[in-house]
Amino acid sequence: MYVAGNYSNGSDIRLKERSINVSNVLDKISDLSTFYHKRLDIGDDVTRIGVSAQDVQKVFPEVVGTANMPEYGDILTVDYATLATTVAINGCKELHQLIKEQQAKIEALETRLSDLETKTN
Repeated sequence: MYVAGNYSNGSDIRLKERSINVSNVLDKISDLSTFYHKRLDIGDDVTRIGVSAQDVQKVFPEVVGTANMPEYGDILTVDYATLATTVAINGCKELHQLIKEQQAKIEALETRLSDLETKTN
């Protein structure tokens, strides 16, 4: 499918019943493999990059669906837009929190080191 212009989903909070926040994204994506592949169903010789729906289903089942292809039967599909948005936003937030925690530890260690150096001088 080709879309010229923008493709938008309804995302207004009034359309949603909020459940829980997504967490542990970094742990989940560490279980995903990205790989180069050629699509057997398309019949071209283009090398692509992606993931397998089976792997994604193990960690983010909410973004995996099914479709029927006559020559393959029921296949798994991935909502890449939702997957990418979730990983990008939550992954960055988790990394930011980790950086803040590590920075606080570094500053505490620098203070301790400075105090020790002052005492030995």
